Amino acid sequence: MHQGPFIAGVEGLEGIGVEASDAKEVLVCIENPTLARALEEAINLIEPFHAVGVVFDIGALLKELERVQVHVVVLDGEILARSWRELLQVFGHRHTQVKVLQVGGWRSTEGPVGESLACEQVVPYDATVEDLEEALRLACFGRKRPETGATARERLLAWAPDVGALALLFAFVAYLARDLFKGEYLFTEYGDWPYQAYKLKSMMEYGFLTWSNDWSGGFAVWQGYQFLPHVATLLLKWVTGWSITKAMVFAIGVLFVLFRLIFYTGLRLAGFPAPVALIGAMLTLAMVGYYRPLTDFSLLWGVSLFPVALFLLPGPGGSLVRVYATAALVGFGIYVHPIFAILGTITLVCYFVTSGEVTLREALSGLGIVFLTSAFFWFPVMLGDRPEYQNLWEISASLQRLLFPTEWLGLSASMIAVGVALGASFLAAKGFRLEGLNRRLLATSGATLGVVLPTVLAAYFGLTPGIVNEVEPARWMPFAGILLAILGAFVVQSVYLGSSRQVILLIALGFIAADALVIAKGRLPTVSAQLPEPRVVQALSEYGRVSYGDRVISRSDVVPDISFFHFGEVRLAGNYFGKGAHEILMPALMWLLFSNERGSTVESGDATLALAYMKAIGGTYFIVPETYPIARALVPEGELAGVLPLRQRTKGFTLFEVPGAKAQAIITTRASASEVLFPDVKYDTDGQRKERDRLVLRFAELIEAPGTIVPTARYPSQTEIIVEAADVPREGYLIVFAPYDSAWEVTIDGKVGKVERAGPYFIGIDLSNLEGVAGVHLVHGMHWTWKVGMALTAIGALAFGFLTYRAGGYDLRIWLRKRMIALKNR
Repeated sequence: MHQGPFIAGVEGLEGIGVEASDAKEVLVCIENPTLARALEEAINLIEPFHAVGVVFDIGALLKELERVQVHVVVLDGEILARSWRELLQVFGHRHTQVKVLQVGGWRSTEGPVGESLACEQVVPYDATVEDLEEALRLACFGRKRPETGATARERLLAWAPDVGALALLFAFVAYLARDLFKGEYLFTEYGDWPYQAYKLKSMMEYGFLTWSNDWSGGFAVWQGYQFLPHVATLLLKWVTGWSITKAMVFAIGVLFVLFRLIFYTGLRLAGFPAPVALIGAMLTLAMVGYYRPLTDFSLLWGVSLFPVALFLLPGPGGSLVRVYATAALVGFGIYVHPIFAILGTITLVCYFVTSGEVTLREALSGLGIVFLTSAFFWFPVMLGDRPEYQNLWEISASLQRLLFPTEWLGLSASMIAVGVALGASFLAAKGFRLEGLNRRLLATSGATLGVVLPTVLAAYFGLTPGIVNEVEPARWMPFAGILLAILGAFVVQSVYLGSSRQVILLIALGFIAADALVIAKGRLPTVSAQLPEPRVVQALSEYGRVSYGDRVISRSDVVPDISFFHFGEVRLAGNYFGKGAHEILMPALMWLLFSNERGSTVESGDATLALAYMKAIGGTYFIVPETYPIARALVPEGELAGVLPLRQRTKGFTLFEVPGAKAQAIITTRASASEVLFPDVKYDTDGQRKERDRLVLRFAELIEAPGTIVPTARYPSQTEIIVEAADVPREGYLIVFAPYDSAWEVTIDGKVGKVERAGPYFIGIDLSNLEGVAGVHLVHGMHWTWKVGMALTAIGALAFGFLTYRAGGYDLRIWLRKRMIALKNR
């Protein structure tokens, strides 16, 4: 296949010094798609020519000529040979307005094409960029390219606007983020950030396999393998010797600045002038929704990657290389944050629909790359040994709205106001037209926003199905803000093309900078110069009797602090990154303990069921702020006094002890174990929930039954459990209060055993062949779905390389080179 001859001269091409007012639009019609796209790339490189489109047959050419006004038509000689009579009818009255440049010769007995169609130049198929440039100049201007290129001084001056804009942008954004480069800890309103710190420490101490046991093996689909930000941060910690939290804070500061620099660079590569790109990048500082991901950490990495996909995808010529590169970025981006992968896939589909330059086969190939490269995430999550997901928020749809920021549009009120004013200017602007790349960028961004905003609004009002709620549209708002900022850059571009542009842009820049200062001051999280000790951590430390063998129950807002600051000292029951039995039991337990609606423990005055849930989940202590209704009810002077013994009241928290056996594992009979095997259902009906309550009460009774043995359980690490028991009866059956997963490898007195699901998604082990003393050693290995997922991801990487090679992998480098030359010549 012909790879396109117009690539050879790209590296040595210099500017030709034509004024912007001389700009000429070119329409390409060549049968070979690869050659046509390569030709469009070359035309866009030659100032002042701009390829406004590529078509592949005569019908599409005639239709396009009716829609747009062009100065030059680059036409395939083979098409001329077959269709020159049709073209004569179109060009007969337009040949003084439209020049025809023929690429490739053709044979005809009807006379030379130059006489028939006023074709100014015939360029051979083996022409270089310089040959095409000379032909275009002769066809349109009757003059050749200047013999000498720009001097070194002129080239240096050409870069001055970008250097100045980048320096100004960097200085301003770095000033806003100055505290992030020297802080030790980030105070946030959400538990995500300290829990991310906990996961970093978990990886550092116990290795990568902790993900399967403690993190995503059974949680919601969206909250999966966010390991790339964690691995990068651990590398930063290793290089610098900093603490985990300091490395996290510094990484956030770098991303805060880098995000704006990426946005500016993307706008410049898309052809926006330096002042417009600067204002567009500054607009992102007014994205109120952006500041919440600062408290999430891994989501911030995904937000920072999103502009890369947006600007890479709709580049000039509809190159398949960029499509496949974006698909690979989106696929591997799922390991940064799944929400980035979701929004990236939506963007890809919107580009396929709006561009009209990608065939169905090519689009499916791109989506196939996404599907395969992300398999290490979705394959274990969807096909692993996880139970039916129990969504706490489904209990009350109104709770979903609490996840949304007040400014659900994602922009500040002042930015909305100025956007209306600039929109009016956009409508009043004359002579503003969207060309090739900009048209694709606008169409892709607009279409993506047209999907994102309605989805977010529908989720806010509770109109979306459960599967959409699981990916939390509330967290899409920073991505919507990025799309709005790109659309804002188009509006600013329209003003830039009008009169009095310097004054208008200067006022806009000053207004945006002032607005950004106000927003950043109020929205940037508070940075601490030293590691704090939260009150809940102090309360547990003062008691001094809670060990790693215990399992503490608490509200999710303090769970992350306990997880990180008491790492290796305290385990938590049912934290919101739990798995297995935690998913099945915790939503109901949280409802019984903390809801003020009818049926909760506080409202009913009966804690029997809540106590049974605590026992079933292995809870030994319960800590809660003393201001909570459940705390006031459980203290000695409350209406539920005596249900849970009060052990300590300090630092604003109350600590209660769960009475009865402190069981982390039990030995019973197989018959008794079969009576408390929970069905693997979602428990989303009243009947299923009542059955769950009955099983929980029965399981709590079994723990306290006279014939039940409570063995000693030790936890050398998060992926290892040792259970030791004496007086094991014949036909005994061990239930370990840890999430079931077939990847657990068990040895019983040195012999390999088998694990199975027992109780509320706990680990069950048959001890029927043992009697007396038993030592059980559990180690969590790599689940088979992990191995298959890794294999599929490797296949996806190979598919990306193969498809990119077939599409001509070199043209991405040429596109970047072309944009650099174009920017230098402006």
